[in-house]
Amino acid sequence: MERIEETPVVNESAAKRGSPILLRSYVLAGVLLASGAYFAFSARPAQATKTEDDLEKLAPYSMPAYRYVPSPDDPDQSYKMNQSTYDVLVPYGIVARRFEGANKAFDVVLIASNKKESFHDPRVCFSAQGWNIIQEDRIEIPTKTRGTISASLAQLQHAEMGKGFAVYFYRGPKNFSPTTMGIKLDIFWEQLFGQGNTDGVFYRFIPLYRDATKEDLVTFIGDYMDAANESSGGYF
Repeated sequence: MERIEETPVVNESAAKRGSPILLRSYVLAGVLLASGAYFAFSARPAQATKTEDDLEKLAPYSMPAYRYVPSPDDPDQSYKMNQSTYDVLVPYGIVARRFEGANKAFDVVLIASNKKESFHDPRVCFSAQGWNIIQEDRIEIPTKTRGTISASLAQLQHAEMGKGFAVYFYRGPKNFSPTTMGIKLDIFWEQLFGQGNTDGVFYRFIPLYRDATKEDLVTFIGDYMDAANESSGGYF
């Protein structure tokens, strides 16, 4: 008996529905690839770079109820970060300032760069001053001029000073971020689809007095960010 080959039954309506969807998917993927290539390789306006002197002029020298404490060697910094930090991060510059008030004092470090490679694990900055991060949590910093900033609260251990804590976060071209990955992604998307302004900032705050509370630090940071927004025209 002759064997009859069975012809598979095709649901024509399903095929007709699937074909346009598949076509649209290919078109969308092609548009995204073409757009990415265009923005990645097309000419961009040259980005203005900054120096550490520029950053010092932009960072606030004064705050309500606090006075800035300059070093004897440099009126624009309280101390100089060690050279190894500069070598590892290769930033525009680093501004380290201390502010003293009534029974309170805070250490502030700003690091700015236009390269995502400059924003490493924050342990680089902390370890430069002998601190080790032993735990991290997320907190919110309310400000009057920058909205609410999501930040990282780090529990610290120092061989000589014992336990302490600090707050750090980043500002990318578009957003604030509590993590290194957040600013790296922000810079990446700006490189891909933006106008080429990839400047970012790392912020680090440490209380320098006994029995400091998280609430004290959050209040200080909120006031500092408002002062920095004014002194820097929004850069810091």
